[in-house]
Amino acid sequence: MNLRIKEFSYYLKNQRNYSDYTIHNYELDIDKFFKFIAKEEILFEEVDNIVIRNFLTEEISNGISKRSCNRRLSALTTFYDYFTKKGEIEVNPFEFVSNIKVEKRLPQTFYKNEIEKLIKENSKRTDDLALRDQVILETLFYTGVRVSELVNIHIEDIDFVNRIIRIIGKGNK
Repeated sequence: MNLRIKEFSYYLKNQRNYSDYTIHNYELDIDKFFKFIAKEEILFEEVDNIVIRNFLTEEISNGISKRSCNRRLSALTTFYDYFTKKGEIEVNPFEFVSNIKVEKRLPQTFYKNEIEKLIKENSKRTDDLALRDQVILETLFYTGVRVSELVNIHIEDIDFVNRIIRIIGKGNK
């Protein structure tokens, strides 16, 4: 991995407190861009709007979704902003690049009767994982936590006496 990417990852982890998941995805996105500019024989400091447009055009023509392209733009904007503030480059070429317009999708949801049926049907199971799955389903549906938040619950996050679970959400909030 590129030394600049490693330095940037360290900054995200230790200064900005980004999650490991976000950092990993940023690393992949930035690395992909670095491979593109290497193929085009363009230096890190020479990136401009035309290079960015060509990169995005190639990504979309390769079937990368507009949402993924926007995430890459976000990662690259933050990446170049970091090195602009460090004085390694004068201007962040991503500063005035707009996100690609994406169609809004409403999240798919369950109806109340579907949730009740799912929980009821799961409660009829007798295998070793039935109780665990029941707790997972009930916690998800009755609290509204994200799956990633549920997966990251540790035993010390549960106060059994007061019947409270401490949830760490996005951005460690």
